[in-house]
Amino acid sequence: MRKPVLIRILILLLIYCIFFTAMVSIQFPRQDHISLTAGEVIVLENFILPQAEDIEAYYEEISRWREESYSLWSGAVSNANNEDLVIALLGESLARGAYRQALASLPPAFLNGPGRSYGSSVYLGNMAQARTSLSSSDQAKEARLSRFISEMSLEFLIDENVFEFFALRGHAALMEAGAELALTIDPSSLALDIIPGVFEGHMYWVSSRPGELNPFEHLLPAAHSVIAEALAEALAEAPAEDGSGNLSDPEFKLRLGMTLLDYGEFAEDSTWAGIGRSLILSALSPKEGSSVESSSPLVRARLYRMLGLSDFLPRAIAFTFPERNFWIWTAAEELRVSSQNNMLEIFVDFPAGESHYMMLRGIRPFSRIQIYNMDWRSDPQFENYDSSGWVYNAQDQTLLVKMRHRSASENIRIFF
Repeated sequence: MRKPVLIRILILLLIYCIFFTAMVSIQFPRQDHISLTAGEVIVLENFILPQAEDIEAYYEEISRWREESYSLWSGAVSNANNEDLVIALLGESLARGAYRQALASLPPAFLNGPGRSYGSSVYLGNMAQARTSLSSSDQAKEARLSRFISEMSLEFLIDENVFEFFALRGHAALMEAGAELALTIDPSSLALDIIPGVFEGHMYWVSSRPGELNPFEHLLPAAHSVIAEALAEALAEAPAEDGSGNLSDPEFKLRLGMTLLDYGEFAEDSTWAGIGRSLILSALSPKEGSSVESSSPLVRARLYRMLGLSDFLPRAIAFTFPERNFWIWTAAEELRVSSQNNMLEIFVDFPAGESHYMMLRGIRPFSRIQIYNMDWRSDPQFENYDSSGWVYNAQDQTLLVKMRHRSASENIRIFF
């Protein structure tokens, strides 16, 4: 090859590398410091805790907090009537192989009281009530978010992962309206309380709508500055006067930390990931003598659910196939689904000898179901038997299932 040709190729490669680097830096801005309009420069690394810099040290702190919390929940549950605490205890007990003992410790006041909802139904059943509870919760959330969006209010971003909620429930119109509203946001109007929603929306769009205009892209530089100012104020112990997005609130601080950690890892930005880990550890370790500390079992239970530290916590999992879309409310350790011709097969992992309950939403009418590789008839009393069972509501296409695990992995087949 002649030298001029080789030189031209090298120049073209160099231009491509420069262009690619520029595109990455535009999509995921990397910043080690923030310059404010007043001339102040905030160094972001100053907000990273020593134990958050090292990944191993970070997880050691999380593990220590988890041990302390489990001990507190075990001691408090017999006198508690709180669903968050019950869910945290049962989810962690399943991860530890201590589920039977945890179930036996639940107080009758909770088991027989009105405090149960669809949240704990994955462990305790009462599926008819859980189906109503889940539907009511979804309808209330949809109405609230729809109202905010129609009123051009950015409060719709205060809810966690709103675009995932819209996608999961099939609210395409609300998703598009929310995206259009995000495009109109003036970056100078950003407040801390909606910052997690901005990052969540941005990451959702990059992951789910690659190549499309990201309605949150123009907000990222301003969002970085809002976070930097809030961190500086918190360091100076000067929280927001109106209390919105207050970093003294452990639940908000945890949500912001989790969002920044996800964003930092997503954008391969170690600074924001380190700040995210720092905020998480700070949220889990409130100052001594605070009101948070005095109610720590309940607060810790809510934080634990937010963190999702156990694979056995209640959650909604969506499945999309060319011929059908549906989602499952479950606490199974893992779900695997295959769809072929007229049959849907769901593989469910849960400890052998234990039972759990699932709600499958968006299941169109079918001809039969197999459990344990046998045709299994519906029975309205299915929860009363020491075996698996199901019942179907065609009106809202909801399938309620009890899975009694003879082995750690069971399957259910639905034939259409």
